[in-house]
Formats: sequence, structure tokens, C-alpha cells
Amino acid sequence: MKNIFILLAFMFCIAANAQPEECEVPGKTIHWIADYCMHQAETDDFQESKVQACFEKHHGDKVKDTCENRKKYKMKLCQHLVGMGFYDGDDETCFKDEEFIPTTVRNGGI
Repeated sequence: MKNIFILLAFMFCIAANAQPEECEVPGKTIHWIADYCMHQAETDDFQESKVQACFEKHHGDKVKDTCENRKKYKMKLCQHLVGMGFYDGDDETCFKDEEFIPTTVRNGGI
């Protein structure tokens, strides 16, 4: 029984000291969704009703902050910008562009 407690304590310490997930897409998913929605609505006003509707539709305040989700929303934003002619290049070029970090992501929030 004592060994089980020692093992559990050891596992807890390892989990507590775990490093954050490494990801080539910086920032937080919530910020990527906010930027995506503001670009969709063509505004920088997060409180605008179209932005809020988009944010709710994409569950912006509930989506887990994972690398996969950040990648998903960076690609969605790139597809939108390329489709609107606001990015010179294709979706993949935009996605791989390390310099492309939208305002909310870059600022760590609105």
C-alpha cells in the first residue's frame, strides 16, 4: 500500500512539472478564434454582434488550447485571408509563414 502512495506521489510530481505542449503555432486557441471571427466580420471590434455570433458558434471560450486547435484556426484564418485576396500567396504559404501572427494572438488578448 505504501508503494502505491509513493508511486502516485511520483506520478503527480511528474505531471505537475510537465512542460507545455510544443507547437509551431504560437498563442492560445481562444485568441486564434477571436482573430478568425473578427476577420470574418471584417472588424476589429470583438464586441460586434457578428463577431460574438461567430465566437459562440466556434465555442471560442470552451475549445481546448491545443496545438491541433491552434493549427486548425490558423489554417481557417489563412484560407479566409487568401480567399479575400488579403494574403499574397496560398493557404499553405500563409500557414507556414512564421511572421503571420494576427493582432489578438500577438498581443495575448484583445
